[in-house]
Amino acid sequence: MSDVPVTDFEKIARWEWFRRADWGEDSSRGGLCKAFSQLVEETSAKVCLEADCGFAANSLLLHKLGVRNILCCDESEFITGRARENIDSHGLNLPVFTSAAENISENAAHKFDAVFCPSLMLEPQWENLLAKFKGVCKALNAGGFLAFTGPAQGRDWHSLLEDYRRHPQEQAVWTYREGDIACTKVIVRGAEADNFADERILHVITEAGVARIEATSRRLPAYWSWNIVSDLARQAGFCHVEQRSFSREGEGAVRLIVAWKEGSLSDTAYNEPANYSTL
Repeated sequence: MSDVPVTDFEKIARWEWFRRADWGEDSSRGGLCKAFSQLVEETSAKVCLEADCGFAANSLLLHKLGVRNILCCDESEFITGRARENIDSHGLNLPVFTSAAENISENAAHKFDAVFCPSLMLEPQWENLLAKFKGVCKALNAGGFLAFTGPAQGRDWHSLLEDYRRHPQEQAVWTYREGDIACTKVIVRGAEADNFADERILHVITEAGVARIEATSRRLPAYWSWNIVSDLARQAGFCHVEQRSFSREGEGAVRLIVAWKEGSLSDTAYNEPANYSTL
């Protein structure tokens, strides 16, 4: 897939951080975090990690839900720096370190019982996705698990593309102004096929009366079927892959894909929890 566009996530993140005063609550975030926290409780996982953590919004919510010993990582130093600021603003001290998912074990001081990575399946490249699975598996203790969202068993993601194609060709997502800087995020639909859709992400910026555009591209992959995802996870070293459904009172169920590393968490020897508080 050499024609897959390269996404500048840091460029997107800079403008999302710029509008942080206007952030609303993501209703889908609560369900996913609650499901992961239930898995942590069921397995008695002691040391957890959110990979590709962004600004650590999930980790903050997980901490609130009782997952106290959680760390955060992202491959962008800009993003991890803003994650620390966000955590500090909540009066907490969750450790944050810079690392791509495929290199966690080289950048973390210890292994983990559980890794949460909701954005994993947004990776459009086969070889990169396999590398991420391998990196997470290597960073897990025996019996540990990776939890992420993805295609349901027996289904694929083509319904996501159908929803996407109902969107306008060009759509302004948000506008935010602070001081003499204003930014509007615009998404423009690009190339499409049966199993993917590309889009251009434009940030139209006006600063002191001067306008400019910062652009990047992104592919929305719909080729990750359940069989492909489970096969890649097993190739990476996971022994079992399953779909778990978690009910929510008054709402639909939340589904997570869980990939398990062989072994038992009960065999893992831990230092005192304080040793995991910083890297």
